[in-house]
Amino acid sequence: MFELSDLTLPIIQAPMAGGISSPSLASAVSNFGGVGSLGFAYSTSEEINSTLDITRKLTKGPLNANFFVFDLLNSPSKQQKTETLKALKGLPIAENLLIELPDKPYFPDLGLQLEPIWLHRPQILTFHLGLPPRDVIDRARGLGILVGVTATSLYEADSIEKAGAGFIIAQGIEAGGHRGK
Repeated sequence: MFELSDLTLPIIQAPMAGGISSPSLASAVSNFGGVGSLGFAYSTSEEINSTLDITRKLTKGPLNANFFVFDLLNSPSKQQKTETLKALKGLPIAENLLIELPDKPYFPDLGLQLEPIWLHRPQILTFHLGLPPRDVIDRARGLGILVGVTATSLYEADSIEKAGAGFIIAQGIEAGGHRGK
């Protein structure tokens, strides 16, 4: 299993969700001795598979694949949607805007997103905004993938340690205000 102490350059590139990270950036960091990271928070399994395939061809060193862990949400009622749209459309800045509320699914299915991970087996798998299911951590570890999870509080760090993750990513408000539970 890959260990962070194996790095020749003690740098892990931030994964940056939303299409900002790229195969060329991740491979450049990895090829210089750090860990190149890819942010897949909103990606489909097809996009993840393609990106990992491209990145592997450019990369000599370790890669990190990063995902968000979202809480399941109940859909708002029709009345709540109507009231929300009315309130938004009543704002002065909304005068000429087309405002629509999203429909389910509100975020990608983590299980489907992870399917390419089990095939490509990046050295590191990280999660933000929550703790993945224990079976995900166990499967990754069984495949020799080092797992890291972000903690924004002592409570989260304790939960992450108990879940068996390989390392904890300590994150404060300075990192864009991302917070887990």
